[in-house]
Amino acid sequence: MSSVIVARTVVPGTIGHVDHGKTTLTAAITKVLADVKLAKARKYQDIDNAPEEKARATDGVMPQTREHLLLAKQIGIKHIVVFINKVDAADKEMVELVEMEIRELLTEMGFDGDNIPVVTGSALCALEDKEPEIGKDAVLKLLQEIDTHIPTPIRELDKPFLLPVEHTYSIPGRGTVVTGRLERGVLKKRS
Repeated sequence: MSSVIVARTVVPGTIGHVDHGKTTLTAAITKVLADVKLAKARKYQDIDNAPEEKARATDGVMPQTREHLLLAKQIGIKHIVVFINKVDAADKEMVELVEMEIRELLTEMGFDGDNIPVVTGSALCALEDKEPEIGKDAVLKLLQEIDTHIPTPIRELDKPFLLPVEHTYSIPGRGTVVTGRLERGVLKKRS
């Protein structure tokens, strides 16, 4: 089998219960990466303009988190890194209890719950440059865990060309253009 390791491209997805800080975490990641010149910062309101409630890490595993993990497993997601958000609003013992609960759920869902990296922090603190140990440093640790534990995809070159279409555009004078992500095979000019 002919295959090649592609340039390191990981597209993290955020899953979890409503109002548990997924959008805030996304904004915090872009801010922290922008601070080290690896991304362009995006403001929270540019990512999602829905109002955020004050849910806390003390909520633990909620129904949508369970549903999202089940869906992730069903579509073939094999590698996960967990970020327990809003730890600034909980005591240490509660955060430890939530981590245990998450690990149990991961195991129940067929993941290796004992060995999945779990990072605790506060995306809001990272955004507001407060408490760096649970803010910026925690987001940097999350990114390091992603780099360490999420494998680089391997593209199979000897299999038939497959490019799932993600978008189509009609360009006047040129026709229809499609975009997508090359999954396998090779595409050559004029083929």
